[in-house]
Amino acid sequence: MMYVIIGGAVGACLRFAVSECWLKFGKNAQLMTAVFVINISGCAMLGWILAKPLPEGIELLFISMLGGFTTFSTFCMEALELWRLKKRKQAMIYLVISIVGSLFGFLFGWNVRA
Repeated sequence: MMYVIIGGAVGACLRFAVSECWLKFGKNAQLMTAVFVINISGCAMLGWILAKPLPEGIELLFISMLGGFTTFSTFCMEALELWRLKKRKQAMIYLVISIVGSLFGFLFGWNVRA
């Protein structure tokens, strides 16, 4: 249980730090692009972790960390906000590239370690 708590807390802090850095240092940066990068990289890291067995506690720690790092709820909120603003094409593109990008990110991470 402690692995889950520690991993989730570390992941959430990392997500906050990456988002803040992205918004502070990126030209024309938006939270949406930060969330996109976070989710794709998190999926790639998860693929890497799951490609080969790790000791149980370490694997659980990393999976929990990535659960705290990635953010499906913010992704959904951003897509719905675009839709609400009548930016329907942009919303659909964001949905598709995020989902497909996450799948490819996972496969990339898996294949790097496999």
